[in-house]
Amino acid sequence: MHPSATEQTLKTFNAEQLVANWCIPEETGRFLKWLALTLRARTVLEIGTSIGYSGLWWLSAIGQHPD
Repeated sequence: MHPSATEQTLKTFNAEQLVANWCIPEETGRFLKWLALTLRARTVLEIGTSIGYSGLWWLSAIGQHPD
């Protein structure tokens, strides 16, 4: 399976260290994704003040529900 555009963006951000010091760590992002998948969230409200990095993690989970 090919990674989605969102997952590819996250991979690029992490590999090139484009994530600023004030953004959440990658581990926290993975937790947010796990949380959304576990709760089978269909929508998420992200109110952020940075570059949208945590929003990308939420987005990576929302599109993975089969139903």
